[in-house]
Amino acid sequence: MAMNNTNESIISDVDEIIRPESVRQIDPTILQSLTLKVENNLTDYIIVVVDENLKMNDCQTLLIDIQQKMDDNIHGFDNIESCLAFIQVNKHCKIFLIISGVLGEMHCNQLVSTCQIECIYVFCRLHSKHTIWAHKIPKIRVVFEDKTELLTLIYNDIKEFASRWSFAHGNAFEKASAANSRLYHLFIRILIEHPRTSDAWKKMLDECRLFYRRSTGMLKEIDAFEKDYTPEKAIDYYTQDSFTYRIINRVLRTRNIDIITKFQPHISDLSKQLDKLYWRSTHTHWKQKSIQPIRVAYRGQYMRKIELEQLSERCRSQDSLVFLNMFGSASLDPKIALGFIPCDRPGWIPCFMEIVICYPDNASNRLPCSSSQRFVDITTHTTMPHEKEVLFNLGSVFRVKYIGKETKQRHWIPIILELFVDEFKFDYNWNFLSSQLHHETDDMKEELFDFMKKYAQTANEIDWSKWWRQFEKTYGSRKRDNEPFVVTMYECLGDPESNNKVIELRKRSFTNNNRFEFPSEHDRFLFVLEEMNYGTPTRTVALYQWFNENSSLPMNLHLHDPNIMIKLFLRVGDAYTHLHVSNTNALECYHKALDLAQTNAEHQAVGKIQQKITKLTNHMVSETAYRCSSQVKESKQTTISYQRIDQKIPLKDILQYEIEHDQWSTFWAFDRISRKAKLNHSIQNRLQHLKHYLRERETAIDRYDLGIPLGVFPNQLQSNQWVREIYLFFLLAFHSYLYEDINNEGNHTLNLWLYEKFMLEWLSLNDIKRMLKSHLHTEPITTEVLYILNRIIRKLELIVIWYSLTIVNFSEHNTNRFTVNVNQLSFVNIGHVEIPQLVFFNERDLVIG
Repeated sequence: MAMNNTNESIISDVDEIIRPESVRQIDPTILQSLTLKVENNLTDYIIVVVDENLKMNDCQTLLIDIQQKMDDNIHGFDNIESCLAFIQVNKHCKIFLIISGVLGEMHCNQLVSTCQIECIYVFCRLHSKHTIWAHKIPKIRVVFEDKTELLTLIYNDIKEFASRWSFAHGNAFEKASAANSRLYHLFIRILIEHPRTSDAWKKMLDECRLFYRRSTGMLKEIDAFEKDYTPEKAIDYYTQDSFTYRIINRVLRTRNIDIITKFQPHISDLSKQLDKLYWRSTHTHWKQKSIQPIRVAYRGQYMRKIELEQLSERCRSQDSLVFLNMFGSASLDPKIALGFIPCDRPGWIPCFMEIVICYPDNASNRLPCSSSQRFVDITTHTTMPHEKEVLFNLGSVFRVKYIGKETKQRHWIPIILELFVDEFKFDYNWNFLSSQLHHETDDMKEELFDFMKKYAQTANEIDWSKWWRQFEKTYGSRKRDNEPFVVTMYECLGDPESNNKVIELRKRSFTNNNRFEFPSEHDRFLFVLEEMNYGTPTRTVALYQWFNENSSLPMNLHLHDPNIMIKLFLRVGDAYTHLHVSNTNALECYHKALDLAQTNAEHQAVGKIQQKITKLTNHMVSETAYRCSSQVKESKQTTISYQRIDQKIPLKDILQYEIEHDQWSTFWAFDRISRKAKLNHSIQNRLQHLKHYLRERETAIDRYDLGIPLGVFPNQLQSNQWVREIYLFFLLAFHSYLYEDINNEGNHTLNLWLYEKFMLEWLSLNDIKRMLKSHLHTEPITTEVLYILNRIIRKLELIVIWYSLTIVNFSEHNTNRFTVNVNQLSFVNIGHVEIPQLVFFNERDLVIG
């Protein structure tokens, strides 16, 4: 039974629940109607209560408490058929299902197979009876008889769901290089800089009140927010688990431009305050050299199997960059992150993320170029400072570096993400564009925003991959930085409508730019004449039209040299013809050039101009005849969308290893070059790529594998004296580790994973060293490769020693004593372990070579 059957929805209105006479039986088939659908684009989850005794006091108070204290997005049913029909209609939402013990036991298999159901909570008085069957069923969290415990758990689960970094279907993360993703990313940057209207806040809060219209608690929060909010409090409100935190993440997950636009004021304030705090903290690092910047953060969360598979595919692909579609939180303390995945959860995989901040070589304090790559320790802004929270900006770009495996020693999967700070290496033009956005006029920011609203959600009509490549190429080679880059965006579309828009925008820019103010008409003409010597056809036409619209004299009266004027009119006519924006104007320019040529006896030019006129006239006649004869509707020819398809991995046994991305990037480079040059069996080629890989790997070791635990920067690990100097850093770092105010025992599983990971890599590189000495000692490049390899092996030995010490040492509770327990260390038995080999270099290749 539905609690309320209105055209708006069947939300369980509290008044209707309290008045049993309003509850009536309805035909379940009616529930299939569209009135069942929750008509709100912000709704990405629904709380559903199904109990055969729904109208009893116990269920009524539960519904009221959830509605008033947590969320108004709750629906109640007294039979399973109505409930399942409702879930089926709302396919876009995740369901948090509270069910009675009797119905749960009868229908548990059917509920578990419903993919939209996120979690199931059994709420009944016979706790011991229903626990017996419930603990075997995936998705069932716990059996409750205490309402407070139920509300606490469902509140925490929904909060975790709202902040989850989803790697499936682009909800939170998606492929950074995909054209549609980058276009959406650009929209977000434009949105943040977009000037807001005077009623922007009112529109946003009205939308919030509409969404939370049945939650008195949320409506009070909105009223208080409207009264007290200032831009400087944006992060404070976000970290307080207020209505803004909940709704902003919902809004961003929709990826709906119209909806996100309504929340522009708070999204913009939050991003800009994060940016401001980043600059402030960086300035502190500059002034106080002893204070180290953030170099690593941690995050624990549960993932579905499909998410982990997609993330693994991204790690192994040629392009492993992803960007964050929302604001993302992590912790500086790994114990806090592990606390978010305390145990196994049926149907979910616990994942522990290590987020490495990858600073440039020899410039550990260099700032990121783009505001989207900024991050801040917001411990002082949160009501839970013990979480040591780090907030990453909307649109942060990460590289998927490593996906580990599950083992008996730990219940979680390790994942390494790398945040790019040095964006010049990532995409120089992208960051140059981003920095220019801040300097655009409000007028052109509005045009940028209109462009994005018009085109960003029309992925099927335009080949955005082709457009994006042309846009980067064109924008990166521009000679005039004072020109609005929305001009380039339209110009890269290339159709007549867009070309006309480019001409209009250029003319408006000329008019509003002080650079284009001149003391006399003649000076203006000379400027236009000079500017027409270079530039795109749209710029030529825009200059020509702008001059004629703002000059009191015709263009040909400003200069008496007919040769110059003939060339000018031909250039403009050719530009019109090229753009297909006005054949009439093109003919007019050609005729002006012809008149001048005939008057001044330019016989060679006359013939050339007449040919242009004849060709254009014939084209216009043919085009007119075609339009008249063809009565079929014009259809836009959709170009074949270019999609980058990662090559299939030729080696079947690769996936059995835990392979870091560094190896995969080298593998793809080797594969591409060797196939092109037909060098598949060249040992020399393999050794060159091995050398390249080892250099890249050593850089990564210096940056964070060894640099972070020891608190040193890459340049300190690259001198000839690094071995002698590093032990001082080692001793100081370990002393600090022992006496920090932390429970070192809590990091045991994390340190054990790192120990095993680096130990296996040490074995792998020693195996390569053996291969080089045994098979390739006569190759000229081998000596150089061995020199680099030996240096990396020594650094790995230090890392292994570090994690060995952190594993066997832990503090005793409530004392300052540290106990050494060698049994904590799982020694690697070389005789019983399969040594991982590089994906592009192993012993079998030597036989082939």
